[in-house]
Amino acid sequence: MRIGIVALLLVVSAFAIGCGNEALVEVTPAVNAAGDAQGTKTDLDLQKAKELYEAGLAFFAQGQMEEAIRKYDEAIRLSSDTPGAYAGRGLAYSNLGQFLRAVQDFDAAIRLNPQNADAYNNRGLAFGELGDFNKAVQDFDASIRLNPQRADAYNNRGLAYGELGDFNKAV
Repeated sequence: MRIGIVALLLVVSAFAIGCGNEALVEVTPAVNAAGDAQGTKTDLDLQKAKELYEAGLAFFAQGQMEEAIRKYDEAIRLSSDTPGAYAGRGLAYSNLGQFLRAVQDFDAAIRLNPQNADAYNNRGLAFGELGDFNKAVQDFDASIRLNPQRADAYNNRGLAYGELGDFNKAV
């Protein structure tokens, strides 16, 4: 039995309900930094990227994954260094069962914000769905290091250890 869609849905629900606001907070500085670094983004482009990101969150919360992905794609096109857009798109891909794409997006989110415990946990879930439980354990460990109060990461790590047959570490 793989880590499972149930664990993923719990994370997705938490993201849509509360964690999305945390990601929303991180989009503005990233969008602004992109404009400053490139010198080519207009304030209108940056505002549009933020609006597209927010639209992606809304479509995600409504269960409209394909539309959420389209909005995240557009936000990333306007500002490619927005970790929340990659993380949101990764969750949408996970919901669609496209776990390789999800891993790629979580990779980008982590590269842009290595302190994002959610991205590590979600990438771990995607690795679990792909059957790579060793990588899943590594990501759950990283998530726990960044946020020791994150109960779901402990649970997910235990499930992954169980899949690896290491029942002593699973409990």
